[in-house]
Amino acid sequence: MTHDNRESWLNRVAAGMAPLFEALEAPLPDRVRVAIGFTSAGAKGKAIGECWDNRLSADGHFEIFIRPDLAHAPDAMPAQIAAILAHELVHAAVGIPAGGSVAKIGGSQR
Repeated sequence: MTHDNRESWLNRVAAGMAPLFEALEAPLPDRVRVAIGFTSAGAKGKAIGECWDNRLSADGHFEIFIRPDLAHAPDAMPAQIAAILAHELVHAAVGIPAGGSVAKIGGSQR
């Protein structure tokens, strides 16, 4: 299966993960938007992904950003990108700041 772009792939992966979150009793919110983009620290920042709280979005979506330059990283495999996305989806599922809930649902991204 091919995808039009990286964002369509990320959104398809996120949709595929939704049943896993349901099984963990931490369902994904209906309004989650996944995009390729730099995090709040910009291109020079170290964060590889970021989830913005839905209260910061004009239309109430959780906004997830995955760094665009990860596609060119020599060690970035699709499974690793999916793991970054999963970590950010945990934030959307349990709220921001999630604190201990992230460890309970998704573990550490280290």
